[in-house]
Amino acid sequence: MDKLGKLLFGAGAALVLSACGQAQNTASNAPPPPPVDQAAQAAKAQLAQEDANKKVVEAWYQPGITTDERMQLMTPDYTQHNPQYTLFAQVNHVQGRDGFKLYLDTLSKLRGGGNPFGPASGAKHGPQPPPGNTLYKVIADGDLVTVIHQRYALQPGTRDKFYPVYAYVTYRVDNGKLAEDWDDGTLPSVLPIYLREPIGKLKFPKQAHAGD
Repeated sequence: MDKLGKLLFGAGAALVLSACGQAQNTASNAPPPPPVDQAAQAAKAQLAQEDANKKVVEAWYQPGITTDERMQLMTPDYTQHNPQYTLFAQVNHVQGRDGFKLYLDTLSKLRGGGNPFGPASGAKHGPQPPPGNTLYKVIADGDLVTVIHQRYALQPGTRDKFYPVYAYVTYRVDNGKLAEDWDDGTLPSVLPIYLREPIGKLKFPKQAHAGD
């Protein structure tokens, strides 16, 4: 390499080293990344979990869901605080998810089959209330999900006027399953026979068939 070539090579190397130095200085002078907002991340994660908990409860109320499908959404040691179920459990010596399944099956049979929470099967006569909304409001707070139900009751002194009334149920969701339940249920002044006698002594009406 001649003298001129050596000079050019040296100048090029110097420029490369200078550029590397500037890049290092620029990198060292760059502002640090913003700190992770752990509180915001935790809040976001909680909202996501609450949304997932709401979906579990909403699935429990989906039209057409069977009792067996409901059981898949509940923990084996499911705890129901409704006093009617509590009394039913005492009379029949049952508890947990299996006890609640027996309760639902019994209500369904007593109503002629179908929805265990609905009226007895049969023709409807006279003015009917507007359709209610089982999932009128669904509110989540941590592992608790509260559902406000809306239905309509007959206005006293009338035959065809109805007004909205509301009831609530609060569930505790554990790992994607319903684990506990509170509601505003009370015991009737006259206990129905299924709260006084074990199911072995009950007489059930003829079960309705689809399309009846």
